[in-house]
Amino acid sequence: MTDQTSPFLTLPIEIREIIYSLLFGSTSEIKIEAAPAREYEYSITHNTDSTTWSADFESWATTKHPLSAQVLRISRQVHDEAVPFLYSHRTFNLSPRESLKLMLHNIGPAHFEYIRHIIIGWETMEDLSRALNKDEYGTGTAGLKSMQLCTWRIRHMQGISNSWRSVRGHERTMCQAAADIIEKHAQLRIVAETEFQRADKTPWRTPANRKVKWRFITSESELQGDEIAIDIKGDLKRLRATKDEASDGGFSLPMIDPL
Repeated sequence: MTDQTSPFLTLPIEIREIIYSLLFGSTSEIKIEAAPAREYEYSITHNTDSTTWSADFESWATTKHPLSAQVLRISRQVHDEAVPFLYSHRTFNLSPRESLKLMLHNIGPAHFEYIRHIIIGWETMEDLSRALNKDEYGTGTAGLKSMQLCTWRIRHMQGISNSWRSVRGHERTMCQAAADIIEKHAQLRIVAETEFQRADKTPWRTPANRKVKWRFITSESELQGDEIAIDIKGDLKRLRATKDEASDGGFSLPMIDPL
């Protein structure tokens, strides 16, 4: 059906946008994983339902809560109008290390740029810090407004003797990756930290360490709940100045600690 003959396009653009929002406006999380049977397909976990998203990311099949992406096939004009709604409202869980690369490759930077919120793993954070030098990643991820790390981690507040050299090196790597992202990315400028709370609302911590989670955001006005903005560049500077044998005097170390 052509643009000229589609009855749908006789509706005012405001009405069409309401329809796109109803079709694609859910804010629920979608987890993207490489399907084991076919490298160019993804297995998506949508709450408790199993959904398959094909290579072009616009043909959806599910037994429950269909996403109705067939509207994109009405015409090129409808496709161009609706695609931003398809990608911008959802949070995409890209925590498996290969997911960011494969999704960006399959939908392309032009479509990935509509994505606003993603969840990634610590290894992916390191990968992205290096990949932002490439146009494909710099352009494709430019629309992101938040990027959450998927797991809690232990931040060790002190380091001594033989173990400190290795843990300091790991901490420096993680802080360098975060510093590179906020330096290179078009919008993500703040690293927000949340401290883990027990069921009784008391922090999980000892005198030497505590459990936290990070989220990259655009500004301090986006901080939520108990989040605080942390000085990644300052932490990195302190790390570089710390001697192997000495305590860091209150610095912290992130270590993956899935819950």
